Amino acid sequence: QALIKDTEPVVESLLNDSRDFAKDNDLLSQEKCNEDVHEKKILEVVAAERLAMDYIHVHPEWATIFPRWSILHEKKNKKKAQRSDVRVLCVRQWRLYAAYEAVMNDYATVFSCSQSVTNKNNATVYNGTSQSLHFRVNSSRPEVFDIVTQVLTTQLKDDGWVELPSDLGLKTTWNLLWTWSRPRINYDHLLVWQRVNHYPNSRYLTRKDLLARSIGRVVHLAGKESRAAFDILPQTFVMPQDYQKLVPAFFQEKDHLWIIKPVGLSRGRGIRIVSRIEDVRYSELVVVQKYIPNPLLLHGFKFDLRLYVLVTSFSPLEAYIYKSGFARVASRAFSDTATSAHDKFIHLTNASIQKNAPENPFIDSAFKDAEIHEAGGSKCNLEFLWKQLKISRPDINISDLWHSICEVILASLVCVDPHIPHQPNSFELFGYDVLIDEKLKPWLIEVNASPSMARPTTLDAQIKETLIRDTIRLLNPIPYDRKALVHILNRRLAAEEQGSLVHRQTAQNALASPTVLNADLNKILHRLKPRRYGELPHYLGAYTQLAPGQSFDKMRRLKRAVTKNCGVSSYYIE
Repeated sequence: QALIKDTEPVVESLLNDSRDFAKDNDLLSQEKCNEDVHEKKILEVVAAERLAMDYIHVHPEWATIFPRWSILHEKKNKKKAQRSDVRVLCVRQWRLYAAYEAVMNDYATVFSCSQSVTNKNNATVYNGTSQSLHFRVNSSRPEVFDIVTQVLTTQLKDDGWVELPSDLGLKTTWNLLWTWSRPRINYDHLLVWQRVNHYPNSRYLTRKDLLARSIGRVVHLAGKESRAAFDILPQTFVMPQDYQKLVPAFFQEKDHLWIIKPVGLSRGRGIRIVSRIEDVRYSELVVVQKYIPNPLLLHGFKFDLRLYVLVTSFSPLEAYIYKSGFARVASRAFSDTATSAHDKFIHLTNASIQKNAPENPFIDSAFKDAEIHEAGGSKCNLEFLWKQLKISRPDINISDLWHSICEVILASLVCVDPHIPHQPNSFELFGYDVLIDEKLKPWLIEVNASPSMARPTTLDAQIKETLIRDTIRLLNPIPYDRKALVHILNRRLAAEEQGSLVHRQTAQNALASPTVLNADLNKILHRLKPRRYGELPHYLGAYTQLAPGQSFDKMRRLKRAVTKNCGVSSYYIE
């Protein structure tokens, strides 16, 4: 302390001299300022590195931002991406997003919310940025376009969703694409973070003939235990290939009814119920199924279930079932006599058919105790159905019944899983139709690729809007910075073109280093972590996970046992 006290005058004198010198010398002042700025930048870099996300386990090389090489990485394939192939995709992406940046700079200037430009409904035309979550809905069906757009712009507006402007040549610069039919896009030209609501090969699940073939192969090869797990379809014949097998089956039970369905149609179109082999046309592309004669009834009326299943990954399988769904009820009391075979209002529960039924007082009795949010049209929600079934059948254990239904859905997915390749951009919301017989055995009727999103009743609006909201929140597509992507692509492409061969090789090696790769991905993704297979989503809503899980592991073991015993590949059954 004494030393400090003695040196204080000297220090003060030196400081005064330094201040006087700094005032007289602008250069010294500027250098001091530059040093402060430089020090600040160093501190910012250090702080950013501490907060940086480690993406190397997800993207060990730059090529894995594209689906083709992301799949190879996830399959643990050691094949390296060809530099020329990666360059072609990088050039395509640079052109696409450079055009996006140029167009959106002009568009945002004119139509941004900061300019207070609104449309005729007094709503802001555009308030997005290059980092926003952009969506596009391409659908010829107004009900699909309306519900998805409404949910994203109202219920999910606070999540940052903005509709990508159309007719500006912005092409595939969205985060989410939702279509009714198969999208006409090249999945290899996307970035791995973009999401599309269809799998390229999901027809193996949604086409009636292909689904019947996939399940039939496993059942045919299975032993007693496995056959019980995979025997989920009514006896089915695919025409015209199975005509010779159908004829003896037809005559074994002469008074039985059979249902004929076109392989590629939905919403009850083209369905017929027959009792004579003469009514089956050999040349038709249809499936002929044995009609289930003893369905579980709701107050004397036939019903089936419309359930929603979200698949976020095939091969490996990741799937979720929605706990809210519909019971679709026929409008006329059930009868299985031959005289009633042609009455669609008894046997077919499709809402598109039942809405045309003449008014019938009996259907009112099935829903007489229902609130407006529990029933509407010819449908009721599952909660109301379970409540009514417990009244008429006190022996029903709803928990066990639901578990059996989930196992039927899992069995169908396990059977078709090898036929649908892994595609990291894809997800799909399927509509499962399940019928329960009086012995409480669930049967799979069919699977729909694009379940109806029409909202004619309050019940439809309530369930389907919440379904779309929960689906998108579960998926949680991560935003990416399009401007940063353009800058980084430009820098990486320039490194392959400028300087001598040695210089280019050195630059390419530097860009391939984990440190540079991680820094680039942090700039593009802003330290947001993509969810990996098997990780439980942060948000489930009314969804519960089907796969992976214990039931899925059991079903997969049973199928592997079938293929192993028959000497067939455990992954694919021809």
